[in-house]
Amino acid sequence: MPPSSVRAQAEQILQRAGVDMRTPRGYAKKLEVLIEHGGEFGLFGLAKKPDGELSRILGPGRLKMKQIRDELLRISAPPAKHLRNSPETVEAGARRLLERAGLKPSIFKQSYPRRLAQLLRIGVVYGLQALEDATDEKIQEVFGIGTLTERQREFKIIRFLTTTPAAQEPPTDFDDFLQSFIENQQAIKPPERQLRVPKEKPKKSADKSKDKGSLANYGWQEQALRAWHKNDRRGVVEAATGSGKTRVGIRIASDFMRDGGCAIIVTPTRDLIQQWVVEAENAAIQVHRDEDAEALLASGQPGIGVVTYARAGTERFLAAARSGKRVRQLLVADEAHHLGSDLQGKRILSYRWKALLGLTATLERSDGAIADIEKTIGGIVYQYTVREAIRDEVLAPFHYVTLEVQLEDHEQAEYADLDESVKRWAGKLISECGPPAKKLSFMRFAQEQRKKGVRAAGLYTYYWGKRRDLVSKSRAKLAALEKVKIEKTGVQLLSFTETEVAAQAAAEALSVEPNFVVELFSGTLSKSRRSELLQSFREAKIAGLIGPKLLDEGIDLPEAYLGIVLAKTSSSVQLIQRLGRVLRRKKSRRDAVFLTLFARGTYEDPYVKVRNDDKDARLQEVIEASIEGRPIKLTDSPSDIRKLRRLLTE
Repeated sequence: MPPSSVRAQAEQILQRAGVDMRTPRGYAKKLEVLIEHGGEFGLFGLAKKPDGELSRILGPGRLKMKQIRDELLRISAPPAKHLRNSPETVEAGARRLLERAGLKPSIFKQSYPRRLAQLLRIGVVYGLQALEDATDEKIQEVFGIGTLTERQREFKIIRFLTTTPAAQEPPTDFDDFLQSFIENQQAIKPPERQLRVPKEKPKKSADKSKDKGSLANYGWQEQALRAWHKNDRRGVVEAATGSGKTRVGIRIASDFMRDGGCAIIVTPTRDLIQQWVVEAENAAIQVHRDEDAEALLASGQPGIGVVTYARAGTERFLAAARSGKRVRQLLVADEAHHLGSDLQGKRILSYRWKALLGLTATLERSDGAIADIEKTIGGIVYQYTVREAIRDEVLAPFHYVTLEVQLEDHEQAEYADLDESVKRWAGKLISECGPPAKKLSFMRFAQEQRKKGVRAAGLYTYYWGKRRDLVSKSRAKLAALEKVKIEKTGVQLLSFTETEVAAQAAAEALSVEPNFVVELFSGTLSKSRRSELLQSFREAKIAGLIGPKLLDEGIDLPEAYLGIVLAKTSSSVQLIQRLGRVLRRKKSRRDAVFLTLFARGTYEDPYVKVRNDDKDARLQEVIEASIEGRPIKLTDSPSDIRKLRRLLTE
């Protein structure tokens, strides 16, 4: 069936189910699922269902997206080819297939259990014999390693299995078997290592001035301290990622506490809370966290507390602040641009703090909501740029490299369609609502209009996301990295993506058994697992970490020589933060490499269109701070790949 027919049928089904553009986000998600499913199996079986059944499956507020997908598969998938094999036999076959595809559990620790469970679910219904009889090349093609999402892989496997005849009986005990299998996997999983918190060190009897020197030992930090005090203890310190902003915050908080005040440090994530605690305790300063910080604030006693923005923005926390206001109170806002959030930031800023300090690498937001921050905290009182940090040897020198790839033909065709849709709905959005405010990014403008129920805004963000996902997880980018043979350079790397699916695919593509393993690093992992991965990276037991978002901000990452950006970000905040992840001072004199991959002729191509805005100015500052003072422009040609490899081995 042509794609246009699938779309028309999907829209008709949603209309019958009572789903319309009054909920644009839900409509777009369900439309995407129906189109994806219809392209594989058709929608005729679903279309035959009565309106009541369609409403039960697709109606607003009924089933979760995963449940909807399972219902669609139950209704529309080809009839099961029954198995006579036992679940144990299916498991053995599934493990053999994964082995033939090159997916070993010792290397692919994150994806192997998921892929095995998926094969078990499919295998007990459809059988795996057709796959076992296929060539290794065909198995790898069907599994779509590094190119397909889990759902797309499921479609492709079922499609392949149902094209060959089988006549076997489905086992009746699969549910019990699968539960037992999951429990066994959990039982053999090594216990997660608990995050080690250094013991509190006794306070030293050194004099105050000596303490100050130990907490701010770079010249820029002392200058920032003086600038903040000169501005009546208000203002934002904007300094390059990795240059030591945390020490400035600890120094100011400790001075405030010694003068009889209570300092509260707010930070975006719990991982960053731990970082602040460790930094303070290494300087023999006690810090209270979470509930203890709230109790300290309410007590009206001197001290230092650290909490997340989520906690600090609650009415309970602000009530504790009002209870303890008999002592002077200082707010230290880590990653201060987060104060521009609609709810939490406004609540935190609404309280009358005696002194305020903002710390950030870039005081910018895509929604332009900086005015309230500057009005309450104060403007930027001190700036320390990447160029200055490299000049002072606070950060490492680096090469700024761009690597151009060409989308595959089918990707290029799909991109052209999505790009046309993005532009069409952007034009309709402007015609309906007018242009966005000057300081507001177009995406933020579209998101705000979508919340108001504007159909054009909902479809613009939907197609924009589809276009972004297509480019970010392009197989051409992973193929280019595989050509570099990074495993032979001996570098440790950090890589940044926009989605977890793209991160997992890249981790699998970059890993080479047995001594070069790149692990997914994501907020979906437990805290102890993330701590374990960071420790393994510090000890060079793994070669790299790759992930969306979580690697961008704040976390004190171990030493790395190579940063890889696999997807363009529209945020200059992310750009500067990602760069800082790989520019921290290194034990050796080896130069860092910051590598950005982009698809030629797409929206992420930096050489197609240059915009005259703040982000371009930030990018230009970064480029000028590099060793060459300009980008090293490479493609995925053999000669350019050799140039990149030489840069990594110098």
